[in-house]
Amino acid sequence: MNWFGEPWPSATLRAPVCEDDALRVPPPPAGELCVMCGNRFAAGDRGILLPHVNGTRQVSMRYLHLECLLGNVGVS
Repeated sequence: MNWFGEPWPSATLRAPVCEDDALRVPPPPAGELCVMCGNRFAAGDRGILLPHVNGTRQVSMRYLHLECLLGNVGVS
């Protein structure tokens, strides 16, 4: 999975998703919206690129805030 921004929770203690710097991508372009919350990304935001399939089955990559990703995880 591709990720952007600073590693989380820190540069020395990394979550598995951001352990590999080869999967790190540039931050979202100016004006890009988060696929979950619809807000624009700001400088310094962190997150992932998520495959998105639309109604006609076209696949594109969408940016997602780290906070939106973590807030969408259910706990059992």
